[in-house]
Amino acid sequence: MDKKTGFLNVDKGKLFIHADISDELGRLVHPDVQILEVDIMNDYDNSLNLARDFINSIDVDGWFHSSSIDFAEEYDVDQSMLDTFLDSVLTTEGEIWPSLKK
Repeated sequence: MDKKTGFLNVDKGKLFIHADISDELGRLVHPDVQILEVDIMNDYDNSLNLARDFINSIDVDGWFHSSSIDFAEEYDVDQSMLDTFLDSVLTTEGEIWPSLKK
């Protein structure tokens, strides 16, 4: 099975979770790659549940993220809220997911 790499970014107050960015050719052939958009600023609890379900369903091996994650306030997302959210959804069964890579 090929390794999958997820991708995270924020924009306009929302978090975007991309299912697999590891295969450039695959994205060109299948441009409808799964992306979940969650509004953590206005619907935190529901976003948490949606993100957990989505992440569990995509089975990624690691994560990359845009610089928007590090400077979330510039994209209308509270940094501490985002950090707490990501800590919650990138943790499963007591184990922390592989660290985010830039």
